[in-house]
Amino acid sequence: AALRDSERNLIAAQASAKIGSWRRDLQTNSSVWSAEMYRIFGFDPDAPPPAIEQLIAKVHLEDQAQFIAVYETYLDGQRACQLDFRYFSQDGAMLWIEAKSEPLFDSAGTLIALTGTAQDISDRKRIEQDLEVSRQFLAECQSIAQIGGWEIDLQTRKLTWTEETYRIHDTSPAEFTPTIDAGISYFL
Repeated sequence: AALRDSERNLIAAQASAKIGSWRRDLQTNSSVWSAEMYRIFGFDPDAPPPAIEQLIAKVHLEDQAQFIAVYETYLDGQRACQLDFRYFSQDGAMLWIEAKSEPLFDSAGTLIALTGTAQDISDRKRIEQDLEVSRQFLAECQSIAQIGGWEIDLQTRKLTWTEETYRIHDTSPAEFTPTIDAGISYFL
C-alpha cells in the first residue's frame, strides 16, 4: 500500500511540474517512460516508448541538428546531457522541452542504464521572451528620449547602467565599470 501511495504521489508531482522521467536499460535495450513523458510528447501510454525517429519528426526543424547531436552524445553514455528544444504537440502547438539525461554505472564502473527527464518549459520560455521584448522596448524608448537608467543592488552595492546611460556618458562597459563612487562622480 505504501508503494502504491508513493507511486501515486510521484505521478501527481510529475503532472503538476510538467516533468516526465524515463530509464533505458542497456542490458535489455528496453526503455520505460512515466505517464507524464507520454503526455508531454503526445504518445499513447499503453504503447512502448516511441522510436527516436518519431520524436525527431516532431522536433522543430531549426532544433533537429542539435537534438540529434545531443542524442548521439547521450547514446555514448559517458556524460550527462541537457538540451532545450522546440517540439510540436499532437494538436500542432509548439512546446519548449528541457531534456536531461545521465548515465548510470554499476559498482564495477560498467555503464548499465541511461536515465533522464523531460520538462515542458513552455510557460518559462514565453515569460523569458516577453521579458526580452520588454527590455528591447525599454532600451528603444531610452534611446529615443535620451534618458538613461541605473540600478543599485543594496546588498552587494553593485551599480548597473543601461546602454543609454553608457552612451550619454560617452563610455562603454568595456571602458568603464560603474561603482557607486565612480557613478556619482559623473554627476558632480
